[in-house]
Amino acid sequence: METLIFKKILDIQEELPAILKSREFKNQGRTVYKFRGIDDLYNTINPLFKKHRVFMTPEILEHDSSEKPTKSGTMLFYEKMVIRYTLYAEDGSSVSASVKGIGMDSADKAGNKALSVGQKYALIQIFSIPTDDPKDPEMDAHDVSSSDIDLGEIQTKLDNCHSIEEMRTLKDMYGPSADLQEVRSLFVKRYNQLK
Repeated sequence: METLIFKKILDIQEELPAILKSREFKNQGRTVYKFRGIDDLYNTINPLFKKHRVFMTPEILEHDSSEKPTKSGTMLFYEKMVIRYTLYAEDGSSVSASVKGIGMDSADKAGNKALSVGQKYALIQIFSIPTDDPKDPEMDAHDVSSSDIDLGEIQTKLDNCHSIEEMRTLKDMYGPSADLQEVRSLFVKRYNQLK
């Protein structure tokens, strides 16, 4: 017997276009990275949810709140959540996916950001939404020299790391280039500040 929600997810996948990474995170006028925002996903997927009569609900399974001071002395609020998102069809059939959402904000929006990040990645993964990028950037292998590294960009990202765990994630992202002396010294300095 066919479960209706599975059919509807496949029908929506057939109609979903690629959602490009057209937004840019900039720091000091330079693009640090490109991304697709939750609004890009809402604007693309909402008409298909309406057409195929599918809706989604969140359920927070785990939640952790903390506050940390910034360099300027203001407080930054962190919300870490594990959220289960469930898609329903009109016959009551459903499918769920659990994701981690992390948000930070200097006011009251850290929780909202964590929920948005969680939902964005749940939608991307459930529907396998392509970016239309020509290749997966994680497949790149580089023989990196120190002249190929933007130390200012790395310093900015390190300044935005507020835990050693965040630093480790950033270090993993830089792979072999994190072992270059100049880069390693930036990581060591930030590690000592956070210790």
